[in-house]
Amino acid sequence: MSKKKEGDLRKAALDGDVPTLSSLIASGVNLEAPQPKDGQTALMYASANGYTDAMEVLIKAGANLEGRDKFGFTAMMVAATTGEAEAIEFLIASGAKIDAKDNFGNTALKKAREQKHPAAVQVLEEAMQAGGSAPAQAAQAAQAAQAA
Repeated sequence: MSKKKEGDLRKAALDGDVPTLSSLIASGVNLEAPQPKDGQTALMYASANGYTDAMEVLIKAGANLEGRDKFGFTAMMVAATTGEAEAIEFLIASGAKIDAKDNFGNTALKKAREQKHPAAVQVLEEAMQAGGSAPAQAAQAAQAAQAA
């Protein structure tokens, strides 16, 4: 696949341009193609701006929720850094890990706190108290049902 189409995918994600994303995905573009400078993926770009429609298209097409850039950031960490609480909620519901650490040992929660994004902090804290992620919550519910 051409580097231009990979760049176009990241640009469409950055802009929340779902029709272009869908067209590029249908053409077989590499969803995980990193931006050459920092290694960020299309999912990270969409997450940074809170474009949950674009995130959904990418995730349904197979984008890696736990993909990492050159600094070890995941889409969750990018959303936390930019304060996109709705994107964080969407990633949690999609099964993303909230306790992953970047290359420097920082979590999404620490990034949200450092950048002073109270809504993002609240979403992450509530998710941690509830068990971490939608799959973790589902597993806990299943265990509780078996114990009853």
